[in-house]
Amino acid sequence: MPLALSQLTLKGIGSIAFMAYIATLFGFGAWAWLLSRYNTGQVAPFALFVPVAGIASAALFLGEAITEVEIIGSVLVFAGLLLNVFGPRLLRRKPA
Repeated sequence: MPLALSQLTLKGIGSIAFMAYIATLFGFGAWAWLLSRYNTGQVAPFALFVPVAGIASAALFLGEAITEVEIIGSVLVFAGLLLNVFGPRLLRRKPA
């Protein structure tokens, strides 16, 4: 048995249970709520935001450094989301 598992405390078990159950329940609950109110094509692109949120959370809560590649990737994800959200509106505009 790995050393980490043999030294697992009640606090550690509670932390794992929270991450596995509560956080997952909230995440999937929010996703289901959004899908019940909006078209799948409108909601699905926001799944691409998950890694960006992970990078930001790691930097904010764990003090991890954000690399240039992560910044470029995050900017590209935001650009893609903006294009997905506002692109159809821009295409519908009539020329002046």
